[in-house]
Amino acid sequence: MSFLEKYSNIYVDLAQGSYIGRKKSKMLTQLDQNQTKEMMEKNYATFTFPHAKDAYGNDASKVYLQPDKLKTVTEKDWFGNEKTYQKGLLTDEKAGYNSYYVTDTPKLNSETKHTYFATRGSDGLSLNTLNDWASNNGSFTLFNAYIPQAKLANKAMHTKS
Repeated sequence: MSFLEKYSNIYVDLAQGSYIGRKKSKMLTQLDQNQTKEMMEKNYATFTFPHAKDAYGNDASKVYLQPDKLKTVTEKDWFGNEKTYQKGLLTDEKAGYNSYYVTDTPKLNSETKHTYFATRGSDGLSLNTLNDWASNNGSFTLFNAYIPQAKLANKAMHTKS
């Protein structure tokens, strides 16, 4: 069982961190000022989870968030209105997909021993997340279908590894 206030379970912490506004978690979705500077200058952001261990009991107290290369995509909706959203290998706002690569080394390379892939599922149902709920959750729960986000996650894992 995880005790989130002490950040003792790296898997729970990273999963919680992929969501926006989780109070007891260090958020991968919202960098602090030092992490933002580090991401700009070094192309990664450091997260420290004191006393964190992986499944084998190895130290996992320091991990590095790897960036996604985002581009802004503009499309017209059915009514001719322009809609913009962010899209990258790990992010597709239109599909409601957000994933994060976190590694045990500052750069993802041959020295990397552990790579953690955290995917944010659906946040609460709202107009902003309706596409995610209808396309992904509805497909899976109502029709036992392969969800569109799974294809995006599969591509991201194979591309980065």
